[in-house]
Amino acid sequence: MNSNYKHYLPSNDAELQQWTNTFHEKIVVLGSIVGLSATQITELETASSELSSSLQKVKTKKQEQKEAISAKDLAKKNQLKVITSIAANIKRAPGYTENLGQELGIVGSSTSTEKRTLTPTIKLTRYPDYIEVAFVKQNQPGISIYSRVKGSEDWKKLIGGATKSPYNDYSPVQPGQSTEVREYKARFWDNGVEIGQDSVGVYTVVGS
Repeated sequence: MNSNYKHYLPSNDAELQQWTNTFHEKIVVLGSIVGLSATQITELETASSELSSSLQKVKTKKQEQKEAISAKDLAKKNQLKVITSIAANIKRAPGYTENLGQELGIVGSSTSTEKRTLTPTIKLTRYPDYIEVAFVKQNQPGISIYSRVKGSEDWKKLIGGATKSPYNDYSPVQPGQSTEVREYKARFWDNGVEIGQDSVGVYTVVGS
């Protein structure tokens, strides 16, 4: 655009559109008076019409965006309130588990991190016929308990998802042995999935 003629053009789009509409309307009547040919007048009509149309599209899109943002903000305020309220009820339901919450995405990241680092503690008490394994669930659904002859590689799962403490282990000693040193460990359990970290192994003498 020639800078010599910029002084009469509005600087903002709203005023420029109004100016363009007026120019489009008037050039049809006044163009011939100043000696413009029909072709020139048509060219100016087309140019001003296309410019006005483009400015109107931008104006419409801006208004639509403004309305969409307002609708989004209102939806966040109202609908998230509904969702979070019901989510709170879900988390208090008897059938709720941490895994279910993870599937729904209603468990905070800090909570998830804490779950990954949870470590149970177990305590053994020896009785003539069994070993009592006491534990604290720490608000978890359950706990899995393992044992092995101390020093061996393979752990045997005694129970997955024990929900009440203590668990009593009546497993006999290895064939041909009267006693053995048995080691125990545990891990938290949630709806069939073990979570957190293994407990520190503890051991006791089994048999007589």
